[in-house]
Amino acid sequence: MRRILPLVVLVLFALGVLPVNASRMSRAQSGNQPAAGAALSSVKEFKLENGLTLLVIEKPDVTDVACYSVYNVGGCDEWAGVTGLSHFTEHLLFKGSTTINAIDYAKEIPLLKYEDDVRAALQLLEDDARFLVESGRDVPLDMLKKIGALRAEAVRVQGELESLVRSDEFDNMFTAAGGASLNANTWMHRTMYMVTLPANKLELFYWVEADRLSNAVFRQFYKERDVVLDERLRSVENLSSGRIFESALASISEGCTLGSPVLGWPSDMRRYTRPQQLAFWRTFYRPDNAAIVLVGKVDAGEALSLAKRYFGAIPRPETELPRRVKRNENPVGRRKFVGHHDSTPQVALAWSTPGAADAHYVPLDMLARLLNLQSGPLHKRLVDTSKAEGVGVSFYGSKESGMFVIVAVPMAGVSLESIQKEMEQLLEEVRLGGILKEDFESARSQIIVEQTAILEQSENLASLLCESFANGDWRALFENNVRAASLTVDDLARSASAALPANHATLLLALKSDSNVPATPPLLEIPGVPEAGTDTVEIARAAIAEAEKRFDADHFEARQWYDGLAARAIYRQAR
Repeated sequence: MRRILPLVVLVLFALGVLPVNASRMSRAQSGNQPAAGAALSSVKEFKLENGLTLLVIEKPDVTDVACYSVYNVGGCDEWAGVTGLSHFTEHLLFKGSTTINAIDYAKEIPLLKYEDDVRAALQLLEDDARFLVESGRDVPLDMLKKIGALRAEAVRVQGELESLVRSDEFDNMFTAAGGASLNANTWMHRTMYMVTLPANKLELFYWVEADRLSNAVFRQFYKERDVVLDERLRSVENLSSGRIFESALASISEGCTLGSPVLGWPSDMRRYTRPQQLAFWRTFYRPDNAAIVLVGKVDAGEALSLAKRYFGAIPRPETELPRRVKRNENPVGRRKFVGHHDSTPQVALAWSTPGAADAHYVPLDMLARLLNLQSGPLHKRLVDTSKAEGVGVSFYGSKESGMFVIVAVPMAGVSLESIQKEMEQLLEEVRLGGILKEDFESARSQIIVEQTAILEQSENLASLLCESFANGDWRALFENNVRAASLTVDDLARSASAALPANHATLLLALKSDSNVPATPPLLEIPGVPEAGTDTVEIARAAIAEAEKRFDADHFEARQWYDGLAARAIYRQAR
């Protein structure tokens, strides 16, 4: 029997339709009702005065502890101009703080400020020059000299800053402590950081997390910007159908940013600035928007004491958190999206759906799992009959909104239209309650057994608690388990009829042709930029002085933030 094709998985992963981990474990439905109740009672919840949530599950029979932190910020919280900034922040928070990875932070401060000045002036001048080139006009020689000088100065300052960084200290600390699985990932509604440590090294986790919540230094910013651009190139741009699916899914999410790629749009990613990113981080990385989740050999009383010691003094900001925009509740009509590429044809059906707080959420999640089973009705209909090489289903989103996507790759000689028809007929049968009760109950039992096994692992349980916390309430992980165990065919039919109506589906056809999807074009070259000369620094500083009046508010606030970090670093060293 064929499995889900790697091509299908790659497409879904590249677009954020599948999570960073290999299989979607968030919001898992697992366990029978007594087990779910017992698991719920095993979670000890604490709330600090500044709003930080602490969740602890004690497992005295293990030797280590899964340490997770989660922040309610992801792709859904971004807007035009900053798409992908949540994911980029995740990368940068491994660059250390005023102490971690720092050789001499006092020397870094003026260089960080100056680098931001150089880059801001360079971006403004390059924008002006590209406008002239696009308009068919010549770029003045004086402007070209300034651009050349600023480019050279940017390279020089970046090199000087590199000499003040111990890039591997962050990782080495955890490795030396016996840590494993140090990682992080960003999703539509949250950003999660994790490491597994020996029980006697728990305090290290607290110190590091509190330090980068308060004292993060976004080193190697412009170098890392190139890294995430390359990540996007490898995961989306180089995947033949990646851009087609990306454009189609973005058009579905009216009224919210659920359809924006987690990695961001290239036009935004190229223009990230450190002051802009710092303002974003200060908006969302705050104790009342975060949770610490510990599962393993840990004492809840000790965990709370450490939380108060390391996080208790971090203030809750006076400003309210921005509110997320919900999806358009009434999308207009059925849509069809057709793209051409030079690889295997594919067909997909997609819907904008309610979020995790909606009554249809658990049935839709169960339906997605059912359709993904190799013994499920989608595989039987398309793969076992040799009509499709592979199929994949994903249901994902945030507490406000979601998306349900079905993808199929037809066998050679099988038309996309025939696969589309089979998929639509199957969904209509689901809406009418046409799934055999015996098949559904068998599949439900299999899903519950698999998810119960997943929850036996401390890391998985910690991850799922983070997911549910970010979706509004960590208790939903266990409460949804109880409901999932009692779902019926009629429940799936009602939810499919309400949330996946035929007249609101988006049909996506990725057709094979001789021409490929055009890659995101590179930035327009500015001709005639001279090599840097002996007066590079003088020209660059003069260009900055002229451009400074055009710098935005974030730029000047960042300068003050660096000074504040420096003052706190000096205070800690004195103590």
